Amino acid sequence: MKIYFHLSGRLGNQLFQWAYLHELVAQGFKVEIFVDKFHNDVNQIDLEKILKVCKHLPPMKIRNNLGNVLRIAEKLGSLGKFFENLTKALPIYVESMPLRKTNYIFPTIVEGYFIDKQWVVKHEGTLLSELEDALATIPDDEFLKRVKGVNLQTTAHVRRGDFKLYRDTFGLLSKNYYLSCIEETKPLLVVTDSYSEAISMFIERPNTTIVDPKIYDAWTALKILSRSDRLIMSNSTLAWWGGFITHYLNNAEVIMPNPIYFKPSEFDEKLHLRGFTSAQSIFE
Repeated sequence: MKIYFHLSGRLGNQLFQWAYLHELVAQGFKVEIFVDKFHNDVNQIDLEKILKVCKHLPPMKIRNNLGNVLRIAEKLGSLGKFFENLTKALPIYVESMPLRKTNYIFPTIVEGYFIDKQWVVKHEGTLLSELEDALATIPDDEFLKRVKGVNLQTTAHVRRGDFKLYRDTFGLLSKNYYLSCIEETKPLLVVTDSYSEAISMFIERPNTTIVDPKIYDAWTALKILSRSDRLIMSNSTLAWWGGFITHYLNNAEVIMPNPIYFKPSEFDEKLHLRGFTSAQSIFE
């Protein structure tokens, strides 16, 4: 059966979609990955880098016609229960449970983040190999060379950005959360999406280096996280993937906030990998 998979979100979320796509292919689905001008910046799709080295998935396509179908479904869903029920006549599957090939007859649009460790664990070896290949395409400048193989260094990922709009859902982890996980005498490397806020959080801590996100894109940030000897995660899916890579490839200690979001949720279990260490979340 043909699946049209709508790619959405940023790199961390897209990597979970990529992991789930491996499961769909393993189940025998024929997959086409698409983006559209109504939902995506089609000139900048983070997952393209890994799709170029992935042996199991086809290249991404721009399908504005399918994007229009999604727009119709979204519009109907916003008009009330009666119109929302009309969307069931459309060939669209929105994440609620894993797909099963026997349940679907016609080509179907699939969308959702599928944020769940089970797909990552199931295809662990394949995903790690392809992630290594994708990260290897990023050239090492002098800073990245220094990061490689650094011992006794703690790396922290500080996620701010649009999370400030979702304090009651995702939540903003405070500097006290990070400081409670950091050994005072060790060097600290901070990877962040907000350079100025990270500076204000760690201005009083000596021996701290903050990576400017204006210099490095999300893939390079992931490469830095993947070289950590000890990683303090934020509640970001990008940080999770950095933790996954460095834990399995470098046997690094990975500290994950618990709960991962402002309120306990299913994701506390869905994102906790065996070998990750839990630390009590402290939110602003």
